[in-house]
Amino acid sequence: MKRTLLCLTLLASCLTALPAATATAAAAPQLTDTFDRARDTDPTYGLNDSLGVRQGGTARGVTYTRVSGSWTSTNPPAPYYSQVNHSDYPGKLAFALGRSAVRLDAPVAPDVNDAYTVSATVDPDPKLRGTPGDWSSIMLSRTSGSVGYVTSADVQLGLTVARNGEVQLFRAGTALWSAPLTTTRADDGFHVTIAVTGASKADPSVTVTVNGATRTTGLGAPIARPYLYLGAYVSNDKQVSTVDDLAVSRVSRFADSFDGAKDVDPGYGLNDSLAGRQAPLFNEKYTRVSGNWYSYDPPAPYYSQVNHSDYPGKLAFALGRSAVRLDAPVAPDVNDAYTVSATVDPDPKLRGTPGDWSSIMLSRAADSTGYVTNGNVQLGLTVARNGEVQLFRAGTALWSAPLTTTRADDGFHVTIAVTGASKADPSVTATVNGATRTTGLGAPIARPYLYLGAYVSNDKQVSTVDDLAVSRVDPYPGLEYYGYFATRALKSWGNHLPEVTGFANLHWISVSPDWNDPTTGYTVSELAGCPPHSCALYVGEEFFPPSTCVNGTCPIDPQQTRWKKFVELVKPYQDRIATIYLKDEPQVYGVTNADLQTMAGAVKASMAPGSGFGPFPIMLTLASGDVNPATYIPAEVDWVGVDDYNADAARLDHLLGALERMTGGAKRTYLFPPTEVAPYTGQYDTPAKIEAVQQVYFDAARKHPSVIAIMNFGVWVEATAGKPITYPNQIPGVWAAQERYGNAVTVKN
Repeated sequence: MKRTLLCLTLLASCLTALPAATATAAAAPQLTDTFDRARDTDPTYGLNDSLGVRQGGTARGVTYTRVSGSWTSTNPPAPYYSQVNHSDYPGKLAFALGRSAVRLDAPVAPDVNDAYTVSATVDPDPKLRGTPGDWSSIMLSRTSGSVGYVTSADVQLGLTVARNGEVQLFRAGTALWSAPLTTTRADDGFHVTIAVTGASKADPSVTVTVNGATRTTGLGAPIARPYLYLGAYVSNDKQVSTVDDLAVSRVSRFADSFDGAKDVDPGYGLNDSLAGRQAPLFNEKYTRVSGNWYSYDPPAPYYSQVNHSDYPGKLAFALGRSAVRLDAPVAPDVNDAYTVSATVDPDPKLRGTPGDWSSIMLSRAADSTGYVTNGNVQLGLTVARNGEVQLFRAGTALWSAPLTTTRADDGFHVTIAVTGASKADPSVTATVNGATRTTGLGAPIARPYLYLGAYVSNDKQVSTVDDLAVSRVDPYPGLEYYGYFATRALKSWGNHLPEVTGFANLHWISVSPDWNDPTTGYTVSELAGCPPHSCALYVGEEFFPPSTCVNGTCPIDPQQTRWKKFVELVKPYQDRIATIYLKDEPQVYGVTNADLQTMAGAVKASMAPGSGFGPFPIMLTLASGDVNPATYIPAEVDWVGVDDYNADAARLDHLLGALERMTGGAKRTYLFPPTEVAPYTGQYDTPAKIEAVQQVYFDAARKHPSVIAIMNFGVWVEATAGKPITYPNQIPGVWAAQERYGNAVTVKN
């Protein structure tokens, strides 16, 4: 079994006449990565495959991005320069062929003690094919836009471990040690731990430990919420450098520095430059709200601005009361806990009153006005200029006396940690500039919306927010499934389950005889390759034999002979089934309403109590032209989907709205984004456009909580006569994007 590096801190005290305190271990890392079980294949080479099983900790599911790894270029090398779980280096991240690096897409986060730890096992040249000085590197940079080279100016902490055992520490390109730390390689490489304390201070302390050799150094520059990069100096095309057993004490899956936005009319920077200022894992917009107790109408946009020249790199509230909502809800982790932190300053230039405050609020409502004592604000924290801190629940102050603290040079560092979020009495620990208090909230607060606001008492005062971080958000709270149509459809098209099980959890599969060659017979054993509860089992041909669907008519098998036998065939594999997928686009093929009802009724009846089959949700897909009030949808159907591969945002909104009206809002819906360029994709006529439209589908899912699944269409399917099948390696950009979206849906907690 592979070992995961857990950095344990022992605490002991020897006090006169008192027994020594019991040694206690530090909290387990929030993120670990063993790099096991990834599928190292073209085009993504395992980098973000199988995150749900190879990563551990409450923050698991964080993706990586390839970067240059060189001082000579800002462009990353070909994807195969960095691979995960290569057969020659199983269970490792391997850099080969030349300089390369990867970035972890969520920043490292300090704990309430302003400390964090990163550890990994690195091996710069396990097969001795390079030079003694070739190295592996672990870097912490203030920016997500670094090239990932250890001496880059943006790398605040860069550690190199050379094959010869020499270890050096760099800050902004300068070596901090006059002589390297020296150590000896272990059988599996070099076990490295970097522990940072006082991360936000002017001179953080950095302790480096490599195979037992250790050295502590003052860094001389804050390094509060850096991005982690892993890289290597590979001097020839035979050498390989590896990383294993990565562990990070804490990460923020969502973060916003508020840097780089253009503070201009009409948006005033609120949602500008999100990709540069927010964690690459998720970019989330904000919505302006009232910030008042008496009105739902937000003030003019210039009441809340980002990166104003007087308050660079901050969200600033001015002129009067105001607030903003983060548009993705906060999400608890597997331990039913989450953390929100920010630096607030209610009145940095002392133009208001001592009691004016900044507020951080968590509300069950997505349409709150964002005032701290609203009834729908389940947790509201105010931090006043005079250092008084108060906690509210539904308008009631929970503390008889405020928590008091003192302003730091940059304001008040606030952390709100909630545990047992879905319980009747969650525990809330508020920490402000080191002062802390824990309180029972007395009401569940499982998946709230985050609001930031301020009480600004005059038109000269400004209240600011900086360095917002949330342990986890869920941008698509309604989405539960992500997958592909025709993962296994025809024998001639192949079985592609192994290609997608690392990031998808809904696989369209047919085990019926091929419609174009009935002699192929049933392939029921293919269901064994489905992960548990993951396959959408197609049953259309069990009711409508392909040989009878001709000339625009498609009569049902009146005896349901095939269906009844089919149920018995698949029963041994039913733990692999997620849903039952009815005849695809039945109206297009001429299926009558009566026969459609018969099919849906027969499927439902097969799942009756005592039948030993199911129950499973029943799926029905309509062609876009059949999304209208005249189209019949049986009551037995649970999910209704539509495909329109040329749809834009407005068209998707129309189609989903129509489906919701057709079903009275009682059923879930699903969509089919295009995956390849084809005649049916219309305006999406380049791979770049196909890649871009993926986000349009996810935006539609966010707008319509009825959307439960996204099922991509295009790969492995001969959708046009004479057109060859498209494979993932032919669409590397689209495939990499879909892999990331898949992780966002399937590794939520």
